[in-house]
Amino acid sequence: MKASPSRSGDSDHDVRGGVMLLTATVVMVLVVLGMMSWSAMRWDATLRESVVPLDRLALSRQAVIQAELFAERVLAGDPASSPELVLGNLERAVHAGRDLASGQARLAGMSARHPASPELRAAVADYLAVLQTMAERVKSRIASPEQVSGLDLRALHGPFASSAMRVEVALLQEMEARRQFQRELDRINLFLVCALAIGFIWLGYRAELLRLRALHDVLAGKERLRAFADALPEMAFLLDAEGRYLEVFGSGRVLAGGGERLTGMRLQELYPPEQAAAFAGVIARALGEGRVVSHEYTLEDGAAPRQFEARVAPVADTGRVVWVSWDVTERRAAERRVADLSRLYNLLSQVNHAIVLTSDRAALFERVTAVAVSSGGFLAAWVAVPAGGRLQPVAASGAAPALLDAWSLPLAGHVAAGGQPESVIARLPAGSKEGGAPGRSRELLIEKLMPLQAGWRGQAAEAGASRFIAIPLHCEGEFAGVMGLLSAAPQQAGDEEAALLGEVGDDISYALTQFAREAEARRKDERILLHAAVLEGTRDGVVVTDAETRILSVNRAFTEITGYTEDEVLGRTPALLRSGRHDKAFFHAMWATLNSVGHWQGELWNRRKNGEVVPQWMSISAVHGGTGSGGHYVGVFTDISQLRQFEERVSHLAQYDPLTDLPNRMLIGARLQHAIEAAGRERHVVGVLFIDLDRFKNINDALGHDAGDELLSAVAARLSGRYRSEDTLGRYGGDEFVLVLGQLRHAADAAAIARDLLAALDQPFVLHTGREIYIKASIGISIYPDDGDSPAGLIQDADAAMYQAKHAGRNTFRFYQEAFTRSADARLSLESRLRRALEGDGFEMYYQPFVDVASGRIVGAEALVRLKPDGGPYIGPAEFIPLLEESGLIFELGTWVQRRVCRQGREWLDQGLDFERLAVNLSAEEVRRGGVVERLRDILAETGFPAAKLEIEITESGLIHRGAEALAFLHELKGLGVQLAIDDFGTGYSSLAYLKRFPVSKLKIDRSFISDLPDDHSDAQLTTTIIELARNLGLQVLAEGVETDAQRAFLAERGCDVYQGYLCSPPVAAAQFAERFLGASCQHWPARD
Repeated sequence: MKASPSRSGDSDHDVRGGVMLLTATVVMVLVVLGMMSWSAMRWDATLRESVVPLDRLALSRQAVIQAELFAERVLAGDPASSPELVLGNLERAVHAGRDLASGQARLAGMSARHPASPELRAAVADYLAVLQTMAERVKSRIASPEQVSGLDLRALHGPFASSAMRVEVALLQEMEARRQFQRELDRINLFLVCALAIGFIWLGYRAELLRLRALHDVLAGKERLRAFADALPEMAFLLDAEGRYLEVFGSGRVLAGGGERLTGMRLQELYPPEQAAAFAGVIARALGEGRVVSHEYTLEDGAAPRQFEARVAPVADTGRVVWVSWDVTERRAAERRVADLSRLYNLLSQVNHAIVLTSDRAALFERVTAVAVSSGGFLAAWVAVPAGGRLQPVAASGAAPALLDAWSLPLAGHVAAGGQPESVIARLPAGSKEGGAPGRSRELLIEKLMPLQAGWRGQAAEAGASRFIAIPLHCEGEFAGVMGLLSAAPQQAGDEEAALLGEVGDDISYALTQFAREAEARRKDERILLHAAVLEGTRDGVVVTDAETRILSVNRAFTEITGYTEDEVLGRTPALLRSGRHDKAFFHAMWATLNSVGHWQGELWNRRKNGEVVPQWMSISAVHGGTGSGGHYVGVFTDISQLRQFEERVSHLAQYDPLTDLPNRMLIGARLQHAIEAAGRERHVVGVLFIDLDRFKNINDALGHDAGDELLSAVAARLSGRYRSEDTLGRYGGDEFVLVLGQLRHAADAAAIARDLLAALDQPFVLHTGREIYIKASIGISIYPDDGDSPAGLIQDADAAMYQAKHAGRNTFRFYQEAFTRSADARLSLESRLRRALEGDGFEMYYQPFVDVASGRIVGAEALVRLKPDGGPYIGPAEFIPLLEESGLIFELGTWVQRRVCRQGREWLDQGLDFERLAVNLSAEEVRRGGVVERLRDILAETGFPAAKLEIEITESGLIHRGAEALAFLHELKGLGVQLAIDDFGTGYSSLAYLKRFPVSKLKIDRSFISDLPDDHSDAQLTTTIIELARNLGLQVLAEGVETDAQRAFLAERGCDVYQGYLCSPPVAAAQFAERFLGASCQHWPARD
């Protein structure tokens, strides 16, 4: 039913009319209030404009009268009056008159702001003129009082009174005009107020009419609502706050009985206690919140429960509610059905989308299991494929880990026709096979799960799963695996759901088939592309001809070798390449072999496009068609001219050094062997000079390997002009050269040549950068037959002699002696032992304490590395440290020492054993090589050892290697937070200019100055000077090698801070040092006096 159109239209018209009338009334009220406010302000302005000017005029008149009075008294000789009073009153009169025209006059807070009219301004001007004339005459007459009488002054009052009257008339005329305007304005306001009163009366009348009409509409609406409620297909109830049924509406079926039976009954009489309490709570909530409350509930209707939805609305201020409910059982079932199908359709769509986005099985399985959980709403999904005779899960998503073990099943039995694995299906749990088997490819297994089942089935059921679904997968008709699903849907799967799941399996199977076919196609395409790439990328020329030897195709190498482009040779025969070096018989034999065997290969001389004739190795094969008839010929050829050039180059490189083009080690040995054989026959002497450049490594490190290579080439070129043509100079390796001197008369000839070679190196070498380099050499000499009869022996002996030359100060030569070999062997043995020690655990740390000279307190220790004994003789640091520096192993040892000391210090601190600092030596080679700061920063960060407790000792000679960079290097070290000390101070290059700028905190006096104290006067003076120098520079002083009380007393007297030496303790192992010097009772060493 619908409301009457006319009634509805009238109501809308009334509403619109009422809104418009209310708007007009508000506007009228605002206008009236505005007019009345304006009128009040106008009356106030009129009062101000009237009172203030009149006051000003009266004030001016009064001032004139007082001036006349005082003037008469002055003329009469009254001493109480003066001309100044007369003139002052006249001035006041003029000032008040001017205020009349200016509009600036004020009275009791009021001001006349309205501009004067032209008539008033003219009258005021006349008035001021009269006042001015009166003032001038009064001044002149007062000046001559004997000539004037009081009556003369009164004659001036007439013009003044006349002009004042004109000003007053003008003011009264203006006031009257303003009052007349205000009276008109008041009449308008009165009219508006009357109109407003009439409007209010009419509004009241109209409001009463609308109220009566609304009351009629309410009564009519109530009847209509009653009719609507009775016509409802469902049920509605009117209940009070206690849950009593007051009225029943609607035509729906009432589960608890007829509507008449419900009236007057309470909820507790009709429903179980829990449900009745729930209903009562809904009613109380609706009444308490004063709004509509929704509620869903289930009622038992025989064996099948029914679901209901309800809306409970409070009836305002009555303590009652209207309860409207309807049966939604069928609708909910339909919604669940639609949701399940929508979910499966979405799953099918997402699976197809995954198939589009993936290109391999693994990615597809990952995606479909993921979308089965995210889009399909399944609790878990996994895919298992046959592998090694078992079904092995390869992808899973959701709560599936427990199921993977269950699905790792052996594939016993056979595979039935059509690819369906009977053995796998047989291993699936026996149960109700829902869904049937609509087709071979869509055969599903659907099993109900119960919480009481054993194994993973019961666990899955407890996790919320109600069904297990297995979908077989195929690839090209063969069984490829199974997709397993866990569903939480309580209802059984219908045919449509089973069909959709079957489609999912079909789509995945189709994708697997497509993947397999695409993979096979890709393999074929890749093979074709590979063959094409090989053909195009090969360095061999390839030419393809037809049966008549017309060229069909050539590759890029053909063009590079022959100079002909493909366009230039297509359609022509290979005869255009003939050089003319081969006769007809050669080509006849070639074709005879090719036709009989199907293949020929051999060397051909062909002509390039530029006319050059080159040798080529050619291989020709006949390619037959499918019927066995001849089809094409393929020729592959290589330009062997480059190969021959390469062979010659390789032969040269095998015997000559590529940098200097001097004979290499192999050729040196061969020529030395030849010289020995010739000398043996002819009774000559052979000399071998082993030449090693001094400190070449420093140049390499400082200027780079390119500069080093340039220098080696320059040295080789200069030395090449200093020996005979029958001699051989070769590069033995690195910065080492070997000169073989044949046919010498005696050994002294070798010495003369060695001196000449050393002299040749006196002049500097100028690199291409313009930098001058000075380089010297050490030369070792061995003589055949005195020192050996084999090339290897003679070179080894010369090498040993070269080391003796280096030990002799470098830039000299030495002949070989037997002791040199023993020394070299010992050196090699020691180097091998050191390498083994670095690779293993062959070194250990000892600690020698630092003792405060004054107090005897242990303030730290110097960490000293020792080589562990291995059954051989004891090797001290003075012996193995120089060898480590020469071999470049010192950097590795330094890293090991710093890390071991920092770790040991950290362990002591963690054990509560405190100390001021641990000192570690930094070798000159480490300083020269660089990288110390970065390495030390990493070690401190790695070990957590406080940088402030680590002291780095650097020798003066070590700083010389850094040159101008020494200061920056020390500041970088200091920036780590470590302490710096100059070790062996006084034994090297001591520059006070640098020392005062170095950020060091300690000087260590070398033990060579301490050992003879206090008896040696020179050492005593030097030691005293060093201590005083350090004190003046604000540095601490440590003396090394203190072994006697006399030495300690001397140092204490001179102000030395710390000493180190056997007087306190020799270097000891870490455990012994901690036990003796780091305990709470061991912090002091007795100070002997």
